[in-house]
Amino acid sequence: MKADTFTSKLVSKEYLSKDIIRLVFQAPEIGFKAGQFVQILFEPDKEDSYRDYSLLNPPSSNTMELCLKIIPGGYSSEIFRNAKEGQEFIMKGPLGTFILDESAREHVFIAGGTGIVPIYSMLMEHAEANPNMNFTLLYSAPDIDELTFHDIFLDMRFRLKNFNYHPMLTQDMTGWHGLEGRFQDNIDKLLDYKNKTFYICGLKDFVKDAVVWLRNKKVDNKDILFERYD
Repeated sequence: MKADTFTSKLVSKEYLSKDIIRLVFQAPEIGFKAGQFVQILFEPDKEDSYRDYSLLNPPSSNTMELCLKIIPGGYSSEIFRNAKEGQEFIMKGPLGTFILDESAREHVFIAGGTGIVPIYSMLMEHAEANPNMNFTLLYSAPDIDELTFHDIFLDMRFRLKNFNYHPMLTQDMTGWHGLEGRFQDNIDKLLDYKNKTFYICGLKDFVKDAVVWLRNKKVDNKDILFERYD
């Protein structure tokens, strides 16, 4: 799929927590697939100022949305923190091959923090539309504020027979009555590894550890798909 360069305006900006921000842009006709990303050029005269951002919304919606964590003093974080509605950004996309394997029936998603973004897109696009497939989400975050879209996933678990949701916290357990620890501490209690396709997204070390874990459980490389953030 060819990546196009285009300009898109920021339509709205919303804080989902103290440092998780959702950005909505004009939706150009770029024909992306759920799970793909765009690149944003922050300095027009510097090709190396492109940064990658997974698309949050499913392709079936009429927007183009990003969701990211604001890092104090971070290069792109400060730009987004100060961005105003109507501001234009140069982008390139769609890019990436982290998309649903539609030949598989059992899909297991392992997300850490804002690694939920491309997985959210895939779940919104495919879970309800494919009742003949099963979807399981294992989602870990330091505290409940960083379990982004937690209420949406709880509602999906209630509505959809083919969707299982297992949130877990790794640090602050205040008021929490669910699973604790990393996915490695819980996954063996939740599922087996046979005849499943696994999708992993999060920071580099999180993804590396998850891939090693699955390989040690004899999961074939072709059944492990991942996207990582540096």
